[in-house]
Amino acid sequence: MIGTPLTIALGAIVAAFLLKDITLAEAGLIGAMLAPTDAGLGQAIVNNAKVPAKIRQALNVESGLNDGGAIPFFLFFLILAGGEALEQPVGNPDCPGV
Repeated sequence: MIGTPLTIALGAIVAAFLLKDITLAEAGLIGAMLAPTDAGLGQAIVNNAKVPAKIRQALNVESGLNDGGAIPFFLFFLILAGGEALEQPVGNPDCPGV
């Protein structure tokens, strides 16, 4: 349970370093969005009968916990940002429908 918060923090630090014009809340949002691992990446291991069942089950559970574990951090940073992302228009105003 410590891996996801550390990955979010590291992602936020890297985002803040690479993208100079973002706020701490925006950097945290980027970290929270990129931290959860994709369960599809481990599918070959989870479906491999040569891998012991306990290891396959642990990997499957861990993958599910990562996704759910990032949601509170995402919501925290979204609230910290003042919900500005929800108020911004989506798409290009010069191209209606995009």
